[in-house]
Formats: sequence, C-alpha cells, structure tokens
Amino acid sequence: MQPSSIARESRAFTLIELLVVISIIALLIAILLPALGAARSSARSSQCLANARSIMQTNAIRLADNKYFSIGYRPNGAPTYWISELYEYGLGFDEKLCPEALATNPDNEFEPDRFHGGGTSAWREASTNLYIPSEYIAIADELVQGSYGINGYAYDFTDTAEGWITTGFGMPSKTAMLDVAYTRGDDMPDASSVPMFGDCVWRESVPKITDTPASDGVTPWDTTVSSAISQWQMDRHGNKSINMSFADGHGEAISVDDLDQLKWHQDWPEDGSVDLDATW
Repeated sequence: MQPSSIARESRAFTLIELLVVISIIALLIAILLPALGAARSSARSSQCLANARSIMQTNAIRLADNKYFSIGYRPNGAPTYWISELYEYGLGFDEKLCPEALATNPDNEFEPDRFHGGGTSAWREASTNLYIPSEYIAIADELVQGSYGINGYAYDFTDTAEGWITTGFGMPSKTAMLDVAYTRGDDMPDASSVPMFGDCVWRESVPKITDTPASDGVTPWDTTVSSAISQWQMDRHGNKSINMSFADGHGEAISVDDLDQLKWHQDWPEDGSVDLDATW
C-alpha cells in the first residue's frame, strides 16, 4: 500500500482581493502623507529657529569682543551691516538662510540686483552695497543673500554719517535713532523682550508705531515698502508666525500679530497701546 500524499494547492489572489489590497495601501498613503509633510515642515521650522539663535550667539561673541558696543550701521559711510560683520566671528554660510526660504524670487526685484524676500523666498542685496571683507570676495554672491533680518534699532549709529541713514525706506533720522537705539548690547533693561534676529524680507527693519500692518503674508513688502513692521509679518512657518531670537539669547516662534508687543527700541510703548496686527 502506497503512502498517501497531501496535495498542496497554490491559490492566487483574485482580482477583487488585489483591488482591495491596493485600496488599503492607497488609503494608508493618503493618511500618512499629510503627517510626513507636517513632520518635514516642523523640522524645517526647528532648523530655522536654531539658525536665528545661532546668529544671536555669534553676535554675543562679537559684543563681548567689542566692549559690548553694537554693530555699527555704516560707520563713516562704510556699509558693513551685520552679515559681513558676523562672518568675522564665525557665522556659517548656511545659518543665514531659512530652510523655507533658500532662494531669491526674481519677481521681487525693486532695484537692479536687489530683491526683497517673502514667505518662501530670501532677500538679495546688490553686491556693491554691502561691504565684503577681502577674504570673502570670491563668495560675494553668497554673502549678499539671506532669509533673516536684524532689528535695526540694535545697530550703533554713533559713527554713521547722517546722509547714510536711508530714511526713504522708513528709517528715522540719525538723531532719532541715537535717542532710542540699543547702542550697547548690555544696555537693555529687559533683554528677553528685545527682538534681535528673525525671519525677515530684508536684512534689517526698524518698526515704528505709525507703520501700516502687512496685508499680504506671502510678499508683504510689495504694497507696504515704507512700513518696517510689515517686513516681519509673513506666513513663513504657518499659523501666521516667524522665528525670532532675542537679546538674552533665547529664541521662539512669534505670531505676526504679537510683534507690536516686543520692545523694538528703548521708547517702544509697553502699555499695549500699539496695535499693528497684520490684516491678511
């Protein structure tokens, strides 16, 4: 008698079963993609905040090395600005670019070779308008581009010629700046509320209580060139927020509607009377 054998049948998927599996996979992808996108966006925002804090820390090193005098604004007419100054103290080339705004937008040109930034674009200065240390001439194109700006009241205007104050873009006169600017980095009663560096559509900005709030969160400077507060009021990281570092060294995400509550200069009202909320 021969031993019995058990026949094993191979069973293929039916068309219906295959379609069900594909549908389940498609559903899972649809569920996971938004979560992955949110995770990537959160990571980019975290890197941006780290950049803003790193810029502030580099500035702190410079302050300590210069008896706590702030960066000069075009001293004796030489346009140094903060980027070329902080490169001398180790600012990294990638630390001045937000991951959400790495490239300039040619549609944002407002002068030849000069572009303002926006929610998803960096600003670019004309290379002839920015002092470039000799050792950086070869990388001038990198030096004149960035995604962050400095609080203009954090410059030292002591040695700045009156004619170099660009009042046409809403900056007060030299006399007015000397009265309210933070000439020294250690002369701030509440450093935790003094904004220093953050997401901005230009390399610097000097908000005024008479500014017009931004009406566009993508390219806020398109319609409000003379308004300095609008240069910060963009939706770069969602939820109407930007990343900002403060004079005490900490950094945080700030709602564009809360920017008017920060201590931009020494006489900025702290009683809540200033209301410069964005209108978009």
